[in-house]
Amino acid sequence: MKPSKMECATQLNPCLTCRSFCTTPEFIPAFEEEIKQTKEIIRKGEMQGRALWVQKNKLLLEKLENIVEVLKQGKIKHDAGKRGREYVGEERERIRKQKNN
Repeated sequence: MKPSKMECATQLNPCLTCRSFCTTPEFIPAFEEEIKQTKEIIRKGEMQGRALWVQKNKLLLEKLENIVEVLKQGKIKHDAGKRGREYVGEERERIRKQKNN
């Protein structure tokens, strides 16, 4: 959902905390699979004594679980919200008038 003119070094691999990141409940199965894989990575990291690896993947797991929690409520996950992605209220009316002139 990033504007096409906006530069972003992670465009091909979106940041889960980006305000432009947007997902819907239809992707719950994909997120649940990613959660499963991340838990396995954490388990292996703990067995191998890789503290930093475990720490970073636990942060990723928390982000993924928070996203799924929102999606399971039937909501869209988009931190910018409606105001951040489209014109609303007076702003919408102003744009409409400009287009008609």
